[in-house]
Amino acid sequence: LHSAARVVELGAGCGLAGLAAAALGAPSVLLTDLADVCGNLEANVGANVAALNAAGRTVPRVRALDWAAAAREVPALVADETGGAGFDLVLAADVVWLDELVPLLVRTLALLLRSGGDASDDSPNSANPRRRALMAYQSRSRYTDELLARELRDAGLVASVCDLRELPPAFQAQARLVVFDIAESGEGANGASESDEHAKP
Repeated sequence: LHSAARVVELGAGCGLAGLAAAALGAPSVLLTDLADVCGNLEANVGANVAALNAAGRTVPRVRALDWAAAAREVPALVADETGGAGFDLVLAADVVWLDELVPLLVRTLALLLRSGGDASDDSPNSANPRRRALMAYQSRSRYTDELLARELRDAGLVASVCDLRELPPAFQAQARLVVFDIAESGEGANGASESDEHAKP
């Protein structure tokens, strides 16, 4: 995480990924999920406030975000939470579990990656480094894998498979677990495999 990263987590659930980003030093973290999940998110953030403050880390904020209303809600979220600058990093973990949610998720990812200031400047002094999304994905069916690949491609996004060899062995052994590095086509996410490889996680 670079020192000025603005991070947003989609479908945060218990907020683990976003809380980890805050613990690692991200100065701005927003946890999002459906409104009826936000109470649990706020409770989990509250349980970690003392530890984060003691470590000099930021305390994540919580906000409802409905992917089905992303066209309306994402611009407001970006304006309110980043002053219109946009998020630098989108996190998502185990959010692909219903096929009907895949198009909504990808549409929300695309909106977030394209919202805000110019994200094409990756110079060290840029206030808006190249945006990307990191998504931990568990393969549940070949159909869903192919649906995700198609939706990403149609949205103009490319996903590369992250190298998990630096993770603890317990994670490496999960053959169905993949972490995708997602960016706009042409920008190039770091990795070896393009989004068409989703059918073979």
